[in-house]
Amino acid sequence: MYLSELAAYAILFVTVIATFINPFIGLLGYYTLSFYRPQEVYWWSLGGSNLSLYVALAAMLAYFLKRKTARPFKTKSVNQDIFMTLLWVFITIATLFSMDFEKSWNIYYSFSKVILFYFFLSSMVQTTKRFELLVWVTIGCFTMHAINANLDYFSGAWAQSGTIHGPGIQGGVFWDRNALAMIFVVTLPLVFFTALEKKNIYVRIGLAAIFLVLVHAILITWSRGGFIGMAVVLLFCFLKTPKKLLTVALLIVFIPIFFRLWGVESRERVASAFLDEEERDASAQGRIEAWVGGLGMMEARPIVGFGFGNYGEYASYYNPSAKPKRVAHSSFLQIGAENGVGAMICFILLIFVSMWNLQKLMRYYKNKDPTLSAYSNMIFVSILGYSICAIFLSIEQFEPFYFLVGLTAGLKKLKQIQISSELESEK
Repeated sequence: MYLSELAAYAILFVTVIATFINPFIGLLGYYTLSFYRPQEVYWWSLGGSNLSLYVALAAMLAYFLKRKTARPFKTKSVNQDIFMTLLWVFITIATLFSMDFEKSWNIYYSFSKVILFYFFLSSMVQTTKRFELLVWVTIGCFTMHAINANLDYFSGAWAQSGTIHGPGIQGGVFWDRNALAMIFVVTLPLVFFTALEKKNIYVRIGLAAIFLVLVHAILITWSRGGFIGMAVVLLFCFLKTPKKLLTVALLIVFIPIFFRLWGVESRERVASAFLDEEERDASAQGRIEAWVGGLGMMEARPIVGFGFGNYGEYASYYNPSAKPKRVAHSSFLQIGAENGVGAMICFILLIFVSMWNLQKLMRYYKNKDPTLSAYSNMIFVSILGYSICAIFLSIEQFEPFYFLVGLTAGLKKLKQIQISSELESEK
């Protein structure tokens, strides 16, 4: 037995025991395992193990056994819960009527766990401290992936596969370079706004270094969707920066350094992807053909769709010009073709309602609690970055997105708790 395997199961045992003392520890443990992916990082010893499932089961059991102390404040459902539930219903129907039930069921099983933990997460964010701990877990896990990506780049290890990829072997959750770029894009606002709120100079310097590591990690993925998402996120971060002149001065210093570290080959690859007319046209045409096939699928089965994992099998049937065995390169078309128009509408509304809720929370907390206002802004920018990328990438099953939506629901329920506490104190 490998040392990494012994360490993993020892930590798992301690986490499960601690979860029965405090279910929130199980929530932290679940997202740590789900985001860090030790079974893929240490694939030679932990490959095939589903550590997060054990923590998830322990967390849910502990929550129901200790629900009075785990959730001392009663909160009402938020409008996001409605669309999340409807999305789950439509996806369940699509899976039952799938063109390939076995393939769809495996994806449905994993995705159901993601949705289930959305509800668990939203009910457990009862204090600002808990919210911050969840954010720190996310930053820590995705920073480790960014560091590994940079190490692969500077060591030349990426040359073996021809591109930077995530942990594990092909088929891993974050293995694809577009998925890898996405986790870095949604982490940028978490790092930026946390740094703005923290007063400790050493914490700020550390977060600034992490921010630069994440930006460089996005650049070396060569993901066009990642670049677009990063550009939007950086623009919004700049607009929220209190010291814009200092930021401009730092950019003048760091941009040349970044271009130097980026390397000639990387710059040429990106320039070719964006500027080479032949490559750009071929990529754009490929996406259009895939989208046309997806529209044909939605027209053929608008209610039940074709089921998870079947886009590549049938898009070329409805549009012979589309390449077979390819994804839609659009989350909205992918989820609509595979799970029906109803699922696509719920997915879109989930994004818009979450961003609408965050806008209202920003205004509500602006004078009452500037920190929570900043955190609401932080999640808003992360979801915005995801949404822009989702237009061009098939990332509809991307768990960090549902995590962000869960944090949004949690912030809204935290508002309910604070209002209830204020009313109690006035009596």
